[in-house]
Amino acid sequence: MTTDGFVSEDSKEERKETLVCLLQQFRMPEAKAQSELMRFAYGIKSPSSSSFLAIWPPAFETRNLLFLSLLDVPWTPFWDGKLQGVAMLAAATSAYGAAHATAYAKRRGVSPQVLDACLDETKVLVHHGCGPGTDYSSAMVVGRKIAKTPKTLTKDDHRALVRSCGAGTAENILLAVAFEGYSTKIADAIGFDVELEVAKNNSSKRKETTTKTTTTTTTLKKKKKKKKK
Repeated sequence: MTTDGFVSEDSKEERKETLVCLLQQFRMPEAKAQSELMRFAYGIKSPSSSSFLAIWPPAFETRNLLFLSLLDVPWTPFWDGKLQGVAMLAAATSAYGAAHATAYAKRRGVSPQVLDACLDETKVLVHHGCGPGTDYSSAMVVGRKIAKTPKTLTKDDHRALVRSCGAGTAENILLAVAFEGYSTKIADAIGFDVELEVAKNNSSKRKETTTKTTTTTTTLKKKKKKKKK
């Protein structure tokens, strides 16, 4: 799975058997399916899921209400949003969920290095950065463990999360993971594709970071050589 959201040719072949193919002729026009809530969260005019969910208005309204209630958009404190994004990405079990969680977290300032760590279960984060909301380790652990079946989350994990960010923020994180679980189930059942806009944005951000890191490394090496001379 990647945060870019691109899928292989094999995945495209499998998708021929999904509900998306059967519902294509009934999907609603993009203008009618737009959601300002989704635009605020992910930076896209209309998620691909919206035009399909809008076929049956109760489904579309349910998704928006859950999004509003569980993520508390747009009133979630900025730092809580960063931790929510980290936990959602760590909990993501589909390309669609990972791509959207990445977009959500990036719009709130989470670095690509942290996002990459969320997708690699062999990596453990220590306190990362400074200021409120930058200790991502507990949020990542909770996201990973609560998404497993059966779940492996323990009371100690929950206590560590509360100690790290406070009871209120811990609740916001857990509710965000619940929304990620709902989104993943819907995406897997119907077979939504990741929006090209989201995939490109996620991919381009990573390239920018790689370029900056390479440039910085090169500059540091040059400075060291000058000092030796």
